[in-house]
Amino acid sequence: MILELDPNKYKQLADFFFKQALAQSGMADNGGLSNSLEVTKEESGDGYKFILSFNEYGIFLDQGVKGVKSSSKAPQSQFGFKASNKGIFNVPGIGLSMKQRGAVYWYGIKPYPWVENFLASLGEALERDITDEMVENITSSAIFDQGTVTLKAQL
Repeated sequence: MILELDPNKYKQLADFFFKQALAQSGMADNGGLSNSLEVTKEESGDGYKFILSFNEYGIFLDQGVKGVKSSSKAPQSQFGFKASNKGIFNVPGIGLSMKQRGAVYWYGIKPYPWVENFLASLGEALERDITDEMVENITSSAIFDQGTVTLKAQL
């Protein structure tokens, strides 16, 4: 028996929890991050896997960025600058003014934790919804009338 799950249903669910986690983090978003979530389905050795991807800037916002000054906004962040490297935030054309790029370099970016909340919320909802969908598929199939069905699932 093959169980088909509707990937569009789970894309909508991921979008909902993605935007909810961003909103709850307290950061302002002009849509660049909140509209960047992509869910793709890839074939793997024993089935399919779903891949979530979004603008990598979201990880910097989640963890924060350590600036070069000791009064940095994110002193414990794994992301930061060396005094000699102004990195991506010094590149013209990324949507930041010179003043903003300088502020990021010197003081960093305050962390707005949202990734863990997004993944936890999505995981709980997926576990519930996929289980319901699988049970519905099994119980509505003709094979269910024939006897016992053993179900093994891994999320």
